[in-house]
Order: sequence, then C-alpha cells, then structure tokens
Amino acid sequence: MEGRGQPQHRDRASRGNGGGAGQRRLPRGGLEGVAADVVYLGIGGISIPGRDHARTYFEEIVRATGAGCARPVHWDDFNRPLGEIALPAGREGMEEGFAWVREFAAAGDPPVGLATLPFGQAVDAFAGCG
Repeated sequence: MEGRGQPQHRDRASRGNGGGAGQRRLPRGGLEGVAADVVYLGIGGISIPGRDHARTYFEEIVRATGAGCARPVHWDDFNRPLGEIALPAGREGMEEGFAWVREFAAAGDPPVGLATLPFGQAVDAFAGCG
C-alpha cells in the first residue's frame, strides 16, 4: 500500500492523538490515506467518554489505517523504572474499555488481531499479532 514507512505519516499519527483515548485530538478522517500493518492503540481512559466514543476511536485509527494488528498500550508514569509501576486503582473502567476493543476487533471484516506486549521484554515493534 502506498505511504507505508514514510516518517511523515508516523509523525502525523503520533501528534494527532496524544493524551490517551479519552481525549480526542485527531480530527475525524485525520488518518485518511495513512496505511499501517500494526497500530499501537493508546487505550488509557478509553471507557471514560463511553462505548460510542471508543468504537469511533477504534474505527478511525485501526480500521482507517487498514491495520491487521492492534497492540493496546497504556503508560502511567515515565519517571519510574518498569518494575516500580503499579496498576492503577479503579481498573474496572480499564477492563471494560479493553473488552470493548476486543469486541470491535473481532466484529470487523476482516477481524483485527490483538496482541498485548509482554511486560519488561523487548519486542519487534513492526511484528504483527502472530
């Protein structure tokens, strides 16, 4: 697909949605023409604005880029070593939001693979979900 691997696309996508899934900064259609094999999908706060927002967020980032794999990510504290980061209190919303993402990924045609990152291990950032 045209546009793969061009730095301006990665930069455009990363600038557009900073602040987590609960804060919309990317305009609708903002990733039009951008193709990706793998999307690192920020899901921090995804359940706060509700299910409809989460579905739109998923569609406009994962589906719009044609990604076959989404890797949900969330960071809480960049100032502590990985081993000292605790899971946030009130994880119910986080678990609900992740359940929605799993549902949205499975419901599409074709389905989108989901892969979580192994804690504290190096990964190939461009590897798919397989």
